[in-house]
Amino acid sequence: MSIGWWPASITRAVHVSTAVLRARAAIDALTTPAESAVDLNIRKVAQHLGLACRAGFDATTATSLNAVLRPGTSITP
Repeated sequence: MSIGWWPASITRAVHVSTAVLRARAAIDALTTPAESAVDLNIRKVAQHLGLACRAGFDATTATSLNAVLRPGTSITP
């Protein structure tokens, strides 16, 4: 680029900064409903995967669910 295009660099920096801020705001707005949906249905997911989910969703069930959903992890904490 030549020195005559310096305004384009400033405009690009402003656009990139705005895009980053808007992306972060969108992610922040979508994480709460997604987390709520997971919290509401976590027992159903565990039961569909064949994990025993008794009265509540405890640490043992969470560890087992992580082992099923993340290959390469062990079931024992």
